[in-house]
Amino acid sequence: MSGSNKARMQVLLTSMLSHLKATEGQVKFSDVSAKLNTDILSSADFIKLWKDCAKICYDEKAETMWYKHDFAIRSKTELLDLLKANVQVGGLDVKAVKAGYSGVIDAIKELEAEGQILVLRTKDGTPKTVYFNSLQDAVPRKYPSSTEFKAYWDKVTVPNDDEVSRVLAHAGLSVTEMASGKPTATKTKTKGKSRGRKAKITNTHLEGVDLSLPFK
Repeated sequence: MSGSNKARMQVLLTSMLSHLKATEGQVKFSDVSAKLNTDILSSADFIKLWKDCAKICYDEKAETMWYKHDFAIRSKTELLDLLKANVQVGGLDVKAVKAGYSGVIDAIKELEAEGQILVLRTKDGTPKTVYFNSLQDAVPRKYPSSTEFKAYWDKVTVPNDDEVSRVLAHAGLSVTEMASGKPTATKTKTKGKSRGRKAKITNTHLEGVDLSLPFK
């Protein structure tokens, strides 16, 4: 195989991978050939090249091929099964799953509503990581402590205005001071005047000597 022919096949393989990755599901050999404008079965060397590629799956009988994503998920059930199987490993990256399953966002919404998964989101609310909710059978799924919390909440009494004013007055405060958050006065230090220092006279041993005379 010449160097130019090998380079051309590498370019074709790259184009094939891009097409398969962007297409969900299996693609006919003929459709891939049409996309590349090249018969992918016309060269034994090229057939071996794409068959040996780890990212390409194929079915020779059905004459189809597809991109091998990190996660082969096609339904909500498969997503849940994958999370269950990897519950000890940790969460699942939504972006990686979405690359091979475009319906993952809808599946996540349904599973979260059912209480079967936990979802970690970005600041804008987009699902980022999903986890299997292994505690869903240990506690009620929806508002697990709502009944107990309501009982405690009803027992809490809110003091009336007169009582609040009395407590504040006892502490030396008023309602307006608490609301305004008036800052306390702080003392500022003033810099004192610096005293002038007398200049020290040096070279007193030259007193009376006329330095303007030329040196002999």
